[in-house]
Amino acid sequence: MPEISPATQAAIEHLRPLMPEFTAERGLSDGGKVCNYLPVALGLRPLSLTYLPAELPGGGRLGEAIDRHFADNYTPQASGGGGVFARLRGRRGGDPALQEREAELAAKRKVLNEAYDAIVATSPAYLAHLAWLERFGLNQVQLKRRPTLREMFIYDDRSIRQKLLDLENVGAAARNRQTTGKQQDPDQAVMEYVYADEFDREYLHGLGRLLGYPECCVERYTADRLRGQNVEQRAWEQVREMHEQGKSVDVHAYFVKDFFPCVPDCPQAVALGGRYATAYAALGEEIHEVYTGALYQAFELVQNYPRLILQHRQRLSQGPQPR
Repeated sequence: MPEISPATQAAIEHLRPLMPEFTAERGLSDGGKVCNYLPVALGLRPLSLTYLPAELPGGGRLGEAIDRHFADNYTPQASGGGGVFARLRGRRGGDPALQEREAELAAKRKVLNEAYDAIVATSPAYLAHLAWLERFGLNQVQLKRRPTLREMFIYDDRSIRQKLLDLENVGAAARNRQTTGKQQDPDQAVMEYVYADEFDREYLHGLGRLLGYPECCVERYTADRLRGQNVEQRAWEQVREMHEQGKSVDVHAYFVKDFFPCVPDCPQAVALGGRYATAYAALGEEIHEVYTGALYQAFELVQNYPRLILQHRQRLSQGPQPR
């Protein structure tokens, strides 16, 4: 059985009385509890990431509410001789058509920002996330990726905040660079454009380490991304090959959601998963069962990848949505 560090053991003793209430909390998903909150509180990983509102319980309904708010509150601005567009042209000069597009985008962003503040930031699930951060004594920083998408990074050690913000500067520089145009796959080209920081070596290395991933897995993920390899597809093929060879996969290698080990039997990833499981067992049987379920859910996500990517491509073919 993997050893628990003295610091983790002390955290276990401190958090154990809260586990019945925490396990019963409906404002956090099970995956969020055992992959994002507890690992940081126990010192098992320095940083975790939650996507808002997608990873909130009821995130789909919140997204639908944002869409309704946008439909009800956004009115396309009239172009032509008067209104906001005319004022912008007079003040800034330049291409009137471009200015109109910029002004319309700004107006849309304003309504979507208002929708997020009114719907997501006041939701019971979001408030529950903030409440448990306070009860666990954890910190968070949120980065806005789109008007209705935030990335909530959770950490304990305050030095992590500056490391994250320094890394965000690296990611911002990557997003401001133009793509190379070398990719022949249209889907890959879109990925490079929308998620430019996902194709920057320094950013990927830095974020992977902060998220507590094994160095070998960070290196493999980075190499795959930089050569245009779909990481999820690679992970699915590796599992399929092991099954075809009659080998079983230790699900502990998939110790947190959204993580892909360099190989399904990566010793470092399996060891980390064992350490997580040991800590949760010490916290209590119920939370350990929650973690076991999260392990299998993370592994099943890899196994279901072909179906999920098909659904994603079907959504893309339907065109962009208001958010």
